[in-house]
Amino acid sequence: MKNKEHEAIIVKENSITLAKGAITMATNEKVKILSKKWGKPKKEVYEGSPLYDGLDGYTTYIWKKDKTTIKYIIPVDKTFCDFRKHIEIYSSDKNIKIFGIKVGMERKKAEKIEKKLGDYAPYYECKNGKVNYIYSGLNRE
Repeated sequence: MKNKEHEAIIVKENSITLAKGAITMATNEKVKILSKKWGKPKKEVYEGSPLYDGLDGYTTYIWKKDKTTIKYIIPVDKTFCDFRKHIEIYSSDKNIKIFGIKVGMERKKAEKIEKKLGDYAPYYECKNGKVNYIYSGLNRE
């Protein structure tokens, strides 16, 4: 797991690989990197509650491709939001690998990686002894 300490979002034509520090990149860089290979994102804006002068609002960039959805969420003011800026990835695509856990991987191997990653481990579901779905909500900032 030594190579997971650096900051990286590695995007290939049909895959994305994240290292532990990936969330610490500048906002525009993340959108630019993902847009380069995944196309222009759908942009959704929640203006926020008038009770908080809109400070609990956020912007979400959404990329969808085949069996994968990537969301990058940026709050207006993190002190008024329940979350910080973060990336969420939902996938059942065999090209997706998050912190070393990949769709199609044997359950036992995924469990070993999960144990090493601790809090950084993504959520995954298994069917017939293999990972068939993976989710990561990376709120590490």
